Amino acid sequence: MALSLGAIARYPLKSGRAELRWTTEVGLAGLAGDRRLMAVDPAGRALTAREVPALLSLSAVIDGGEAVLGAEGAPPLTVPLALPMAGAPAAATLWGETAGAFDAGDAAARWLTARLERPCRLVIDDPARRRRYSAAPLAFPDSAPVMLLTRASLDALNARARHDFSAWRFRPNLVIEGAEPFAEDGWRQIRIGKVTFTLVEPCARCVMVDIDPETGARDSATGPLAHLGRFRRGEGGEVLLGQLAVPEGSGRISLGEPVEVLEVKPAPVFLPPMPRLTRPVLPAPRPLRLVLTGRREEAGGMTTYHFRPDGPPPPYLAGQFLTLEAEVAGEVVHRNFTLSSSPTRPGLLSVTIRRRSEGVLSPWLHRHLRSGMALAARGPFGRFVLEELPEDAPLLLLTAGSGITPALSMLRALADRAERRDLHLVHAARSRAAVPFAAELKGLREQMGASMRLSLAISTKGGRLDAARLAELVPDAARRAWLVCGPAPFRDMARAAHEAAGGALPFFTEAFTAGETGEDPTLAFDLRFERSGAETAGTGSRTLLEHARALGVALPSACEAGLCGTCRCRVTQGRCRPSNRSADPEASVLTDEEKAEGLVLACTSIPEGRVRVDL
Repeated sequence: MALSLGAIARYPLKSGRAELRWTTEVGLAGLAGDRRLMAVDPAGRALTAREVPALLSLSAVIDGGEAVLGAEGAPPLTVPLALPMAGAPAAATLWGETAGAFDAGDAAARWLTARLERPCRLVIDDPARRRRYSAAPLAFPDSAPVMLLTRASLDALNARARHDFSAWRFRPNLVIEGAEPFAEDGWRQIRIGKVTFTLVEPCARCVMVDIDPETGARDSATGPLAHLGRFRRGEGGEVLLGQLAVPEGSGRISLGEPVEVLEVKPAPVFLPPMPRLTRPVLPAPRPLRLVLTGRREEAGGMTTYHFRPDGPPPPYLAGQFLTLEAEVAGEVVHRNFTLSSSPTRPGLLSVTIRRRSEGVLSPWLHRHLRSGMALAARGPFGRFVLEELPEDAPLLLLTAGSGITPALSMLRALADRAERRDLHLVHAARSRAAVPFAAELKGLREQMGASMRLSLAISTKGGRLDAARLAELVPDAARRAWLVCGPAPFRDMARAAHEAAGGALPFFTEAFTAGETGEDPTLAFDLRFERSGAETAGTGSRTLLEHARALGVALPSACEAGLCGTCRCRVTQGRCRPSNRSADPEASVLTDEEKAEGLVLACTSIPEGRVRVDL
């Protein structure tokens, strides 16, 4: 079957609705009128549907020297495009690059702010101050001027997903008919009509494709990114679909015109499903700045917060956590929260937190955190990960309350990677209405087939989950590795049940709250921080971190439960005993090599006798 041009689309407003065309002029900067307008926040930073899905509901049509924006239930907005009718020069940044722009004026800002329900302004591309992609000038696309996709590739994805994802989720400018699935991977240069296009690289996909452009709803569990992640992961881990292209000249193209492949290239190498590791390769924790892109109320009194990293997203393993930081009532507070998002879905970091009236950070987040706000964070941390277990070990994921979050991250990752692990998830809840992510858990069970069992232990039916009831639900518990997350009494019950079952495989648990202290008040110490010269002596069970604070010695910290490693320091003389306030008595965040070099965690290390610290 001959190749032909099956669809043409431009997006006059970045992240807005597609405007379908039957013909268009093409130049070095791409399709005429494509991505000429953009929403920016008050600081001039580009806003996209990744964080503001409402943009997808806005239409834009270019009519001569004007763009007309529309939204359901609102009067249209007419914006002049011809210079010098446009407004004053404006500063706009797009992925850290400066994009030349003109401000569209206060009326446009008011119209857009009302539609998006957040302060913002509308800017217009300045052709004289454009960014560059290779030799091509750019208006407001992320990277290359043109993106193309074949209809057969979309059909192949839909067949795998048993879904009918629209082409416009993927924001192509050109859709090619008559090709084999993913044939575009091997095209280097094509000609449409009289215009030649060089295909420069595959298009790396992000969470935006999981947003339904008709409803604005994000369907991360069953969206296209999860399905693509199973068979379209490049060597760098990116999820790839379609090709970015640069026009080599100018001219007009129209629907139905023949497409000729002029030159081919090697197709990208795609990774098989992620290997399962017998020991985790943990990424190095680092400071992060997270921008909230949205929040969603979940069952069970929980809220999911979706963040976009302001910078490269950190690699992490399913089950790891971040330490979030905020200033509450004049005090900087750090708390740990497990990532409920999956590392197989790049660009999105989510935490799901129970809404509490007590506590410090959780109620503050619920009351004050809104889209566009930023938080400092650090991570990822933690060894509560599947990669710590024997790779073929059958699994029991035993959770209660917000303890579902690491299990959810693991399930999402397993499903995305098409790994068939023998696993049984048991979640304890007060009622069926209090089960978080119930629909997604059901979908994951259907997706993973016979390899996954799901049991809900509802308190209203048979009382709270105990060892006897657990044995009824999981009669083969002794042959499984246990991963347990929930409140302290729940974890204690699980540990006793594991011992009663006589299981030979590991029992892993996660908790961020310190245990009872019960330290020795008569313990004698003689402590000196060598570089600062601060010293103290006496008796008691203060930790190195508490001593450092009392003496004014700078020592960063975060979790203060022996989990994250932020407060690591080197003891050059003497020894410290571990505090029983540690949630990880083995201090597994430190490697054996670091321990051999004298590194300890200051938050859970108590000086004993004469101790010298390199601080």
